[in-house]
Amino acid sequence: NLNRRVELLFEIENQAIREKVLNILDTLFSDTLKTRVLKNDGTYKWLDKRGKKKYNAQAALSETADQEMKDYYSTKQLKVHKDMAAVPLTRPNQEIEPPVVKKI
Repeated sequence: NLNRRVELLFEIENQAIREKVLNILDTLFSDTLKTRVLKNDGTYKWLDKRGKKKYNAQAALSETADQEMKDYYSTKQLKVHKDMAAVPLTRPNQEIEPPVVKKI
């Protein structure tokens, strides 16, 4: 919903989180498959893709998240099947429960 939304700005004080946010933004701004540009009249125009390497930011971010989850669970000695995506039930500093998995 773009008509009734609230946007907030705040400083990210934790350097590690700030770097992660900046990496996510760099990934999103590098997208050449689904990017549309907002024009002055309020309409959107698809990005001109001619001569650009195809890059899907959503796929890249999904792969990164899957790898981070596999890395996290491997440190907890839990098995995650290669065709499954782990869904965390707790935050990293809390006691961990067996992962819930969903087929992707």
